[in-house]
Amino acid sequence: MHFRNLCQVSCLIALCFFFVPAAAQNTSIQTADTAKKSSGHGSQPKDSIVVISDPAVVITRQVEQFNQGAIFNPLDQLSGKVAGVTVTHPGGDPNQAASVSIRGQSSIFGNLSPLFVVDGVILDDAVEFQNIPPEDIASYTILKDASAAAFYGARAANGVIIVTTKKGKAGHPVISYSGLVGSSVQSKYYDLLTPAEFRAAVGNQNGGFTDKGASTDWQKAINRRAWQQRNSLSVSGGSDNFNYLGGVDYQDQQGIILNSGKKELGLRFSGELKTLADKLDIKAGVQNVNTNRQFDDYDAFSYVFNAPPTSPVKNADGSYYAFSDFNLANPAEHLNEEDLGGKEHLTLLHASVDYSIIHDLKIGIFGSANLNRTQSDGYIPSFPLEGNQSESSHSDEHAHLYNGNIHLDYNKTFGI
Repeated sequence: MHFRNLCQVSCLIALCFFFVPAAAQNTSIQTADTAKKSSGHGSQPKDSIVVISDPAVVITRQVEQFNQGAIFNPLDQLSGKVAGVTVTHPGGDPNQAASVSIRGQSSIFGNLSPLFVVDGVILDDAVEFQNIPPEDIASYTILKDASAAAFYGARAANGVIIVTTKKGKAGHPVISYSGLVGSSVQSKYYDLLTPAEFRAAVGNQNGGFTDKGASTDWQKAINRRAWQQRNSLSVSGGSDNFNYLGGVDYQDQQGIILNSGKKELGLRFSGELKTLADKLDIKAGVQNVNTNRQFDDYDAFSYVFNAPPTSPVKNADGSYYAFSDFNLANPAEHLNEEDLGGKEHLTLLHASVDYSIIHDLKIGIFGSANLNRTQSDGYIPSFPLEGNQSESSHSDEHAHLYNGNIHLDYNKTFGI
């Protein structure tokens, strides 16, 4: 039994005058005069300022720029879409987390994952972000330069990916649905001995060899055509002073290896209220994602390359055919009889209240909570001929992160 409880609280009081957003840092500024000399056009008024963001520092991608298709992991929306952002999938197992790095950094042992911020909620573990339903995301903003992410401190040393989820719009209620169904198969196999080749190579050389008369391809015996589906339903609407969006997302991914897969249910609601002649702006949102995983025992994969192709998967009565030797056992039996699972419960909460004292001066408060619970359960039975004892395990970990700030913002643009 393993239980761990982590709790972190941080609070920031910020006073900002002439604040320049991160998206405008490391920029070049041109007056209308210099723009006229360089381009030959003088249509802009003389007192205008053109701010040009450096694309090597800040990059934003909207919904229409995402990768389309069978997207289950939100990082797949960005894959190949942003220079310097690398997304790597270690394999076809839906339970394997993708890795992401910015600016092409590499390390043998270090964690190069950027900091993820979803609607102002900081995620200390980048794997948590991969549980967010892709259909909920409206845009990504990537801060590639460490100085551009200075606001987030040392955690942003590898860059920051700021995620904005979809919001409601004024108008009649709109119901949206999207869904997809697909499948995956293993495309390539190792070139192993066929049953005939195995009999010819081993039968005359090993006096202990017993030909069971089977023709088994153990690589195909442990995999399958894996079906996948995702369904997203949302309702949004509102008026000039209030808007809302509520949604539900369900996905079910089978793994191509037997007895593996992932199921996920996500619920989300967000709303915004403007009142007092638009001087008071109240925003709030909650997102809850429950994930159920079925894991494979990767140690069983080594049995595939040692199991004789002349041995059957099952006996005539339907029970598994048992055999054992050094690093040798029935891989299909191990994968199907072992029960290795995990559950994750992620809840993100955020709320803000901003009041406009005068046109350029606002005071406000922001608070967020990241509540994550991870459970794992495992059961491995005793197997005939192998001499192992049945074993079980359980772990339960809670990680809670709270952030809040009180801010005073003064934004003023002066003409030149």
